[in-house]
Amino acid sequence: MVKVIAADIIWDTDNEEEKALLPERMVIPREVYGSTYDSETASVSARCEAEEKISDYITEETGFCHDGFKIYIKRAKESDDSKNTENSEVSVSNHSFVRLHYEPSKDDPDRGECLWADFDFYPKEWTLKVSSDCGSFSCEWNPSEKKAFLSFCAGIKESYLLSKLCRKDTVDIERTRGIVEEYLNDMGLSKNEIEDLMESYDSEVGEYMDEESPKLCRYLVCEWNEDNDIQIDEPWELVFTDWSYGQKKIGDIFIKKIQPTLRKLSTDGTEKEEAVTYREKASDASLLFDVKSELTDPTGDVAYAAVFHYKGCDYGLAVRNDELFEVYDHIFGFDKREEE
Repeated sequence: MVKVIAADIIWDTDNEEEKALLPERMVIPREVYGSTYDSETASVSARCEAEEKISDYITEETGFCHDGFKIYIKRAKESDDSKNTENSEVSVSNHSFVRLHYEPSKDDPDRGECLWADFDFYPKEWTLKVSSDCGSFSCEWNPSEKKAFLSFCAGIKESYLLSKLCRKDTVDIERTRGIVEEYLNDMGLSKNEIEDLMESYDSEVGEYMDEESPKLCRYLVCEWNEDNDIQIDEPWELVFTDWSYGQKKIGDIFIKKIQPTLRKLSTDGTEKEEAVTYREKASDASLLFDVKSELTDPTGDVAYAAVFHYKGCDYGLAVRNDELFEVYDHIFGFDKREEE
């Protein structure tokens, strides 16, 4: 048997006297939520339905509206093994969104790199907001009827998530220098010429580079190119930018800690079926875009990217070795062509 408690209720009233009289937590009768919480593997749709009923129950019992609450589930005596969950560092709470709170254990050797992080998932708006001691980020997607939001987030890749959450605004100074030297070598310059140019690069550019200012670094490289009459086309592109350490840490936490919990929450037996349907329907889509660019996928192979339109929605299409290998809900950066 389980005992369900709604706690930390956010009451929709500014009257402090009323707030003082309203309960901070309420025990929810079983007839409100049924058998939903008897199993830890209840589907997302079942949980959402139960939470809506609990929300209505709170309002009906008190006569006051609210802006959210947390659900606590107390189960009958559990064995020690059942308490040691695989992802005990991640806890779940529910308001009008799903919050996954990350806090590393005290014996985690990487604890000092990120002390806490809240990942807030808004299923209806298809929005993700992240608050942490590594920074705050947010992004949104076009809602899809083909896949639930939590299920979608459970399958995205780290690089794709980071590209949505933040920009690469940290300059890798050493790697930039290596790219510049490699470019000069590809130009067919002699060893002495390269050594002289790199010496001037170190004095004119390297000493003044700031990893937190891509704009300054690009300016310095352009000035160095012009002053030495090297004639490099688009020299600013030689500056290599990457995500900051904190941003990468958020991506790492999402993949290793948050996604396993998302998969548990979104396990409803339809995820594999949805993925197959998603690819099958892609073949019926009307292609409105030309192939725009080559890209490198995580396996290192060269792939081609395009965008197609299907039932009023735009989708990204990636092809490797002439075979469809991934479909994205949305890809930015493609110019739409007039439909003929």
